[in-house]
Amino acid sequence: MPSQPFLPGLFADDPATAKQRTIRVVSISGGKDSTATALICLDRYGHDDVRLLFADTGNEHPITIEYVTEYLPHALHHPIEVLRANFDAEIAAKRKYVVENWAAKGVNPVAIDRAVEALQPTGNPFLDLVVWKGRFPSRRAQFCTQFLKRDVISVYMLDLMEKNRGTALECWQGVRKDESAARANLAPTEEAAEGWTIVRPVLHWTGQQSVDYVQLCDVELNPLYLKGFARVGCAPCINSSKQDVWQWQRMFPEMIDKIAAWEEIAAAATKRGRTSFFPAPDSEGRGARQGQNVREFVEWAKTSRGGYQYDLIKAIPEEPGGCSSLYGLCE
Repeated sequence: MPSQPFLPGLFADDPATAKQRTIRVVSISGGKDSTATALICLDRYGHDDVRLLFADTGNEHPITIEYVTEYLPHALHHPIEVLRANFDAEIAAKRKYVVENWAAKGVNPVAIDRAVEALQPTGNPFLDLVVWKGRFPSRRAQFCTQFLKRDVISVYMLDLMEKNRGTALECWQGVRKDESAARANLAPTEEAAEGWTIVRPVLHWTGQQSVDYVQLCDVELNPLYLKGFARVGCAPCINSSKQDVWQWQRMFPEMIDKIAAWEEIAAAATKRGRTSFFPAPDSEGRGARQGQNVREFVEWAKTSRGGYQYDLIKAIPEEPGGCSSLYGLCE
């Protein structure tokens, strides 16, 4: 059983504000932490003034889409609104800029024609963001989270604020301190500059505690956890480890095929005619620079430390129906 999630002061009932209506918006990703966060919010405050949102990046696995849009609304007895970013205007402006300015910058006419043809909206938020930016996001420039999730939810919150003047707003986030160095310094509650309160009820939990809490509430977790994935957001994520990439190739090669196709589309919209989803690893196996396509990266992911020899264990095929959960979900 997980430890008590309600930190001192996190849900303080201030008599001065107790009568003020509060709308609570919970961001759902399909992962264990956001699911636990939604359950905590619904359990404490009921359903009337709680909104559940899913920002679909366009790079989600179909299993996650089904889990969020079909299973969770039924399991939580609450609808989940789906939001998607749109970059049609940005792509149109980029296409206009290319036509009017690239020639003067010495760009090859062939590259200009190629880019103009490629700079067309695809309807997929992730791919359209990459086409507009002319590159894939990276660990050093992780603009995907900002444009595909934070900005989309912020627009929703601002609209909600405009339509509900005088109502307090809270934005609930399922993030944990032990996920990254950046999140280690977050606070359980925080006042956003836009005028709402950010609430992070599982900030001090471990991943296992989130899993335990969801199960305690008799709710199933994303099926991808049963297949050994530690994270079930983007499929794959730009932050995927060598192990994660090998796992995607082994179990869902169609996800790698998708990225390979995206690399070709995005590359056509660049001056150089190339861009890659993952950085090329250096001699020590660390990402060092852009330039290696996803299929080359997958081959490197099959190697042992150092990247010189194939890992024989990774050559063993997955047994049909096998479970490799990292959170004890197979028992």
